[in-house]
Amino acid sequence: MREYQGTVSGRIYHEDDEEFDDETGTTLYIGSTKSELYFCLYEKGAEQHKKGLTTNIYNRFEIRLKNTRAEKAVDDLLCYRDEERTIFGIIKRYLRFVDAQKGKLRLDWPLNKNWQRFVGHDRQPLRLTTAPEPLDLNRTRAWIDKQVALTERVLHEIDAYWGNQKNDAIDSRGNLDRQASTNH
Repeated sequence: MREYQGTVSGRIYHEDDEEFDDETGTTLYIGSTKSELYFCLYEKGAEQHKKGLTTNIYNRFEIRLKNTRAEKAVDDLLCYRDEERTIFGIIKRYLRFVDAQKGKLRLDWPLNKNWQRFVGHDRQPLRLTTAPEPLDLNRTRAWIDKQVALTERVLHEIDAYWGNQKNDAIDSRGNLDRQASTNH
């Protein structure tokens, strides 16, 4: 994971409030929340306290998966029927906490002992990606029909409404210049 984001939540005090509870909950997102895989760690106890509830769970660690990465995780769960294997395999493959050491590259920093104990010594990492598929012209055409063509049609309609040809300028930038390609 190359990025993280932390947020602190709480309640803004208002002078009409009879009670003032400024307890906050902290959330840490590791990885981009726009990607197909990221982690969310938050203070579950603080969240439940705000709702007037109590819980024995103080912190929560979530793996959030989308699309093909979610499918791969489900495939592993269905194949092995072992939630712990799948969960810790994902964690071990995609997340690590290390102890910094001067003079060494970050990749060479040793794994933090507490983190190592948490993820386990014997667990195997679980890779949720596959080799990229070769370029397929039919898939590309289907993508253009589904994603691009409708947007292009909307742009033409907007141009017709406003009486301009801005979309034509966009179209002309995508034309292949055969003259230029034969000269090189």
